[in-house]
Amino acid sequence: NMDEASPNANTISVFKDGVRICQPQAIPEKLLGKTLFPAVTYKNVTFQVNFGPIPLKELPFKCHMLASAATADVELAEVAKPSDGKYEVVFPVGLPEQGYFDWVDAFLEKHPDYVELSDRQILDWASKSGLWRPKAQGHSNDKPDMKFGIPQMDDLSVKRVLNHIAPLACRNFIVPELKANLMAVERKDALLKFASHAFKRTAAVIVGEPTTEYKAKVQELILKDKTAKVTLERKKKAAEEERKRLVEEKRKKADEVRKAAKRKRDGE
Repeated sequence: NMDEASPNANTISVFKDGVRICQPQAIPEKLLGKTLFPAVTYKNVTFQVNFGPIPLKELPFKCHMLASAATADVELAEVAKPSDGKYEVVFPVGLPEQGYFDWVDAFLEKHPDYVELSDRQILDWASKSGLWRPKAQGHSNDKPDMKFGIPQMDDLSVKRVLNHIAPLACRNFIVPELKANLMAVERKDALLKFASHAFKRTAAVIVGEPTTEYKAKVQELILKDKTAKVTLERKKKAAEEERKRLVEEKRKKADEVRKAAKRKRDGE
């Protein structure tokens, strides 16, 4: 409700079959004036979305449905369409320990309109969604530990659903599967998922002498990593020094208390 004249201005309400099921919830102050993206979580049900222009159930008040919203009340996002009418799916092919995922990160930085489809991206989405994951053993960007203690994550159901949905979306994708993209059978299976005429499939072979730009990027990453390690060591050293200072301070206070108690016993 964005009507400033209403007692429920700047609130969100939920209705079921035209009947209110909760009190108006105030929109957080930091979100006022911002574009809001409604999201509904559901399980084991069929979910239908109605954007209008007519509600499925009559409401106790008059309001515009999303389909008939005023231009000033919505933010329209244009999805860029490829010049040749086809979206691209990039399959990077490279060798382990040769900067494979550094190249992928640089590619995504240069092409923000591409969506990454990989296990590490699923982990990133899960983390941003607030899912807690036990500390993983080892580290792999290609096949990270997916154990969350949630069956749908642990058995890779999320990945299977994503693989079914992605080919239906009009988007550019990059599929950085290091091992799979090197294996002929797995590479063929991945290509078949995007067999639609809406996509062109491209293999980016990351082998050989890197470009000057890429070398500079890697050097920047190495420097950043070294700087982070030095900063961490300094923080650890400062924390250790502070711990020792506090221990020494407590020791001195304990000595003073002990000496004071001894003088009192000695009648001083």
